[in-house]
Amino acid sequence: MTVVRTDINFLMRLLKKRLNSEKILETLEQIGTDPELLDNELVVEIYPNRPDMYSPEGIARALRAYLEISPGLPRFNVRNGDLKIIVEKSVLNIRPYIAGAVVRDVSLDEGSLESIMRLQEALHDSYGRKRRRVAIGIHDLDKVTPPFTYRGISQDGVRFVPLGFDVEMTPREILEKHPKGVEYGHIIKDKDAYPLIIDRRGNVLSMPPIINGELTRVTTKTKNIFIDVTGTHLDAVIGAAEIVAAAISEYGGEIERVIVEHPSGTIVTPELSFKEIRVPVSMIRETLGLSLSKEDIERSLRKMMYDVLFNDDEIIARYPTIRRDILHPIDVVEDIAIGYGYEALGEELPREYSQGIEDMLLEELDVIREIMVGLGFLEVITFTLISDEYEFDKLRLKRAKAARILNPITSEMTIVRRSLLPSLLKVLHHNKDEELPLRVFEVGEVVNEKYKNEYRLAFVVMDTKIATFNEIRKIIEAFFRYYCGSCITLRMHDDPRFIPGRSAEILVNGILIGIFGEIHPEVLENFDIPYPVVAAEVKINEIIRALHSRP
Repeated sequence: MTVVRTDINFLMRLLKKRLNSEKILETLEQIGTDPELLDNELVVEIYPNRPDMYSPEGIARALRAYLEISPGLPRFNVRNGDLKIIVEKSVLNIRPYIAGAVVRDVSLDEGSLESIMRLQEALHDSYGRKRRRVAIGIHDLDKVTPPFTYRGISQDGVRFVPLGFDVEMTPREILEKHPKGVEYGHIIKDKDAYPLIIDRRGNVLSMPPIINGELTRVTTKTKNIFIDVTGTHLDAVIGAAEIVAAAISEYGGEIERVIVEHPSGTIVTPELSFKEIRVPVSMIRETLGLSLSKEDIERSLRKMMYDVLFNDDEIIARYPTIRRDILHPIDVVEDIAIGYGYEALGEELPREYSQGIEDMLLEELDVIREIMVGLGFLEVITFTLISDEYEFDKLRLKRAKAARILNPITSEMTIVRRSLLPSLLKVLHHNKDEELPLRVFEVGEVVNEKYKNEYRLAFVVMDTKIATFNEIRKIIEAFFRYYCGSCITLRMHDDPRFIPGRSAEILVNGILIGIFGEIHPEVLENFDIPYPVVAAEVKINEIIRALHSRP
């Protein structure tokens, strides 16, 4: 949760309407936030999916719509500009994306200046993943001369005065001595070059994602603001630029678009317009259990910053591009419920009494965990997302079908895992300096080649002496003796992940449910594991099916 703090009177000023504090707290709860008023300080917890509300400016915009002070799609004063950012190839392997925006003729006081800086840090911490995915710079445009160039530079290739200091420093010195460099330097310190934004005269605006230059510090005297946003994910970068520009424009400014000349093509940011999503009216009524009229639907959505068009039996919902949380028609349905008011949906007691019981499959998983702990293994929980490299290449497997992530955050999380073994081998890699033997297991879900979820058990043993085929066979036999009374048969089978002649399949009632063996030396080398490893993986759903298929 992101916590936004503001003076209640400051928020009233942004609302452009005087309301009592109780009404504001009530409305914020209805929108879906958790507000609290401490004297005159309003503290609001915002869910991560609403970065457009990470500031008093964004909260005020949402309140103005919900209270029908200015409902519907927010309109921003945006025009095209001629300011350019030129992206050089030298930065593409460091931090490849940048977006920009200009806000002219702003009128700032200490309160609004502090609010904007807090928004910047809130976006850094949550939306920007501690500046890894997105980092934002806010500058006094009148102190520099466009066009700007975004380039990579050597560790000692330039000297400039970083924000908060009064002496020139090199990028290397900033990472070693500046507080922000010490805190965030790990993001770029291993890169061959460091990213830099400079103006036509060589003045440094920013060294993203670490620190701005002191030259472009924004003060209450600043009239024209330049916003830069850099990062590793283009859509997130553009979104942050729009959110910041929209917030600053609350102070009387006109937003001006910036031309970004990237080696892969030219883009213009910020767009600050709207997107459309189509939602069947039947879906709205079935989901909410109400026969809402067109007027009810339209009013509810306008309170959530939408404009609405009706087309036969569906609606076309237009929402502002700063709303980063609208991904599916169900998100629109949720906003209709919020706009209509959950308290207006009515209450109905259950017609029949029922008592919940634990799912049988979950009970089986608990039994499996208890057996593995009893056999001396430590349970771990790993990420469900992984890369093709770890899922296939490092295990000497041919790449195959997998559930892919449409817009992956990093290159290490591009698919949903098909196996638990790669993650367990990564655990061994990160703990290779610990005392041996290491015995870990995981019970978790995978998505198989048919794109179906299934539960699996996998376990590994790393040791210099007992990591042998006979040892893993004993563990397999012990596990199934406790679980189903020696219900298995074993069949030798070579698998690329294991040493030839030292792996076997596990069958229950003739159904293949798993495999085990000694991990191949090439796989160990790929994972940088210095000791022998034995491993096993079994399909829990298949075990249950096989046991139920007994004559």
